[in-house]
Amino acid sequence: AENRRFISLINRFNFEFDNCLLENFSQTLFAQRISEFEIDNECKKIVETNEIRIISPMVVAGNTIGFLIIGKKLNGEEFDDRNLQFIQALGNTAASALENERLFQEEIEKKKLESELKFALEIQKNLLPKFVPEIEGYSLAGTTIPSRHVGGDYYDFLMLDEKHLLLVIADVSGKGMPASLIMAHFQAALRILAPLHITLTDLILKLNLTIYENTSPDKFVTAFVGILDVLSGAFYYINAGHNPPYLCNANKEIIELSDGGLILGFTDEPPMYHTGEVWLNKDDVVLMYTDGVNEAQDINKEDFGDNATKEALIEVSNQNASEIITHVVQKVKDYSKDTSQFDDITLIALKRTK
Repeated sequence: AENRRFISLINRFNFEFDNCLLENFSQTLFAQRISEFEIDNECKKIVETNEIRIISPMVVAGNTIGFLIIGKKLNGEEFDDRNLQFIQALGNTAASALENERLFQEEIEKKKLESELKFALEIQKNLLPKFVPEIEGYSLAGTTIPSRHVGGDYYDFLMLDEKHLLLVIADVSGKGMPASLIMAHFQAALRILAPLHITLTDLILKLNLTIYENTSPDKFVTAFVGILDVLSGAFYYINAGHNPPYLCNANKEIIELSDGGLILGFTDEPPMYHTGEVWLNKDDVVLMYTDGVNEAQDINKEDFGDNATKEALIEVSNQNASEIITHVVQKVKDYSKDTSQFDDITLIALKRTK
């Protein structure tokens, strides 16, 4: 009971002394010097009533994290300056021990979080295509490089039937775990809706409503969804606020695929989406990418840019899809060397070879 009373008094003492202690008690001193400071008389009374003799700040790296409060000696003797120095060293040692314990616990929590993020990354990888469809007359490849353990970029390939291939690339606003959760939700909705053989417009509208109803107002998704008729080479697409993919033809001319409409999740009743249509001839390449490519920055914080992305595509447009992606990624990495990756990088390359 006496201990509980003393702890209660000390808690009250620390609470009422808070500003005064931090502002005035920068070094260990005898309690009788408290009268030199303008503090509440009740606090002074607490010191006197509990026979507090010394107040010593507990300092770590120049910051006061608490105070060591010393009562009278059991033998009744008074403290001297030598005692004062010892108590100050004791307080700082105790503070260091407490700080080390705190840092140790933080390290444990950090390791635990890293383990959970690693597990989350494995789950996210399983949401991406496990294999690339082999389609006669076409070369296809895709990749994603998250800027953190997990990311908000997404790409997918789905054979709707023997003649039609669905390609999707998307970018969730934000980064890290929140973006990855929305991405997983987007992937699940797409995988459910795509096999229903609904129109491209209906697919986009349903995806938009799903994102709108299941995320906060500040979250949205940019997406590009296309359907390739593998026999004719017709490529139908809707661009929902995404970076326009580039169609590079055999003459190395670039066409931007920008037809579409609003980002997904912004409103439950978006303006009607417009479906674009292009034809892929032999040696034509479509490069889809997220803004981690064109917005990659160098040490001067200058963007890689759209023109550099187009040039990188043109340089290897005669190669297969996998080599095209490898080249573009390497160009981005070379440009942004000596800097940390700012955003997720995701690409899909589709080339007609016959």
